[in-house]
This record gives sequence, C-alpha cells and structure tokens, in this order.
Amino acid sequence: MGLKKHFLFIIVIFFIDFLYAYTPNSFVVEPISVSDKSITITNETVSFSGVNINVNYSLKNYSNKTINLSINIDCYPTEGARWLFTPVLIPDDFTIFEKDKKISYSVMFEGKEYKDGETLSERGDGKSSIIFSLIFKPKEEKLITINYNNDSEILKNQFNTGHSLVTRHFFNSNSLIKKVFYIPDDKSLKENAGFSLRDFLIKKNSEYFICTDFSRIYNDEAFIWYMEVPNNINEAICRQEYFYPLGDFSSYALWYREAFIDIEEPILIKYNKKNLSKELLSEVDIFTLSKKQLSILRNSLYAKRGYNFKNKELRNYFEANCEAQGINYIVNTNFSESDFNETEKQNIEIIKKMENLKTPLLLSDLLK
Repeated sequence: MGLKKHFLFIIVIFFIDFLYAYTPNSFVVEPISVSDKSITITNETVSFSGVNINVNYSLKNYSNKTINLSINIDCYPTEGARWLFTPVLIPDDFTIFEKDKKISYSVMFEGKEYKDGETLSERGDGKSSIIFSLIFKPKEEKLITINYNNDSEILKNQFNTGHSLVTRHFFNSNSLIKKVFYIPDDKSLKENAGFSLRDFLIKKNSEYFICTDFSRIYNDEAFIWYMEVPNNINEAICRQEYFYPLGDFSSYALWYREAFIDIEEPILIKYNKKNLSKELLSEVDIFTLSKKQLSILRNSLYAKRGYNFKNKELRNYFEANCEAQGINYIVNTNFSESDFNETEKQNIEIIKKMENLKTPLLLSDLLK
C-alpha cells in the first residue's frame, strides 16, 4: 500500500511539473515565408510583452512588375502541447494588418482549409499553415503587422533558471534588418500578477547565448528594451520572470512572516535573491525592471515601515498584498525616514536613480 501511494505521488508530481512546463496553447511559429524572390523583407522587428508577440515586417517589391504575393506561416504545438492535444490550430488572437487594414487569412490543417473563425473548433497536434496574400505594385513597399498571444513555454530549469515565461521568435533568414524590443505591460501589474524582463537569448550554432548588448531606452514616459540582432542569427528568445510579492517563483517578494512565525526579521523584502534590508542592489540587478516595478520595489521599503501612502495605486497594491497574507496593512503614525538602516537608504537611492535616468543604458557597459 505504501509503495502504491509513493508511486502515485511521483506521477502527480510529474504531471504538475509537466503542466508548469507547457500549456495547451503553446506554439512554435516558424519564420514568415514569401513566394517570390523579387520581394525582400527589408526590416523585421519583434516586440515581446508578456504572452503577446507583435511583429512588424517591411516588404519591398524591387521589380518593375506587379506581384500577387502569397505569404505562408507554419506553426505547430510545442512538444508538451502536442501531448495535451491543443484545442486550437494557431496561437490565440492571431491577427494580420497592413497598416490599419485587417487582412483575412486561411488555415490549412491536414489537407483541409479553415477560415479564421473556424480554427477554434479543431483539436490536433500537427502542423498548420496560415496563408494570406498581398498585391505589390512595382517598387512598392508595404508594412505588415502580425500580432498574437502565445503562452510559448513556461519552462522550469531550462537555461539553468527557475520558473520563467519564455517567448520566442524565428526570423526569416533573408531579412536585411532584425530587431527585438521588450515592452512592459505595466497595466496588468497587480499584487498577484505581473512579469518583468529577465534577459534575451539568441541561438547560434545550435547553442543559446545570453545577450548583454541590449539597451534600456526611455520612450513615452516608460522604459523599453531594445536589441539589434546580427544577420546570422535567426532565433531570439525573451525570458520573463514573475514579478509579484507572493509568487513562489517570483523574483520579487514582500512577505509579512510574523503572521505565522516568530522570527528576527518579520517583514522580508527580496529582489533577485537579495534581502533589501541587508544587501545592496546594483544597477545591473534592476536594469530590466519597468518604471512602475522600480517604484514598487522602492516603496516596498516604505511599506515595510508602515508608511501612509497618499498615492492610491501604491496604497491599494500594498494593502492587497497584506490582505492576501491574512493581515491588515498597519499605518505607522510615527514613520520617519530615519528609521531606514544604511543599506535600505542606499538601495532607495540606487532605485530612485534608475527610475529617473532617461539617457540610454547599455547592459554590457554596466557589466564592465
């Protein structure tokens, strides 16, 4: 009986671990394929944001003739999703636009054609082809935007990390310019949800390498991250980490531990495995945090001391975090910044510096 229970426990753990690794709507989306060599992809730019992937293509007809171009994008469920038999044929919310005009497409699966709305009714584990066409006048250039949501892989222990959301893009090998952006989705940042950029990887000679030559730039009152991809690289990966105070696998934590245990440090704030009350952060540590995430991290030290937040969004954030831990946020009427220890003061200053810095920052420069 004991052996059966032990065996069942192993099966349950394996299945839970597997579900962490993949979701049913997890796809590999292959590079865009064009049918006529007179059409060149002059620029291919991908933007990652949570599970959303947005790709802008500039395509130019270099010939003196009108071309009716057929464009094909193959996709198939990732290994784990194939095992689960994905309920859809293509990634969620797949749309194609030429400037502001929505382009219709069809989906071919196992020799049968499906229109846009029909794809949700099928279940399968094979390759689907998304097909659409465009007419190019002589020397004409068009801007095409493809947008979709892809759970991709929520991978554990791949690339020697903890839990990460991994989204990837395969470039057309003939694209003249290849770029990658990360745009944080601060609107969805809550006490129980949110992602922060971890890093970018590129695949070269069948191996993945962590990129250090990418920049943080200030744009429209927010930070975004940018990287130019060498011409010989055709796969880029964006790794994101959970950023919320109660995530078991989050890079950030704000725990009120006195609620259930009597310890020396009842309120613990950690980021990137560092205790913000005892260990100093570096610019590299917080290089990939959004403006709002930097604000939350800095104000966590104030929340630890019971600061009476006037900012409604911050007050709601920290009150909700306390409520999730079964306690009330208690305002300290005697709060004073002199209560911070020297490590906390220095961490507040380095975070504030990174919040206010608007000039471009290159990660490789900070690592020197």
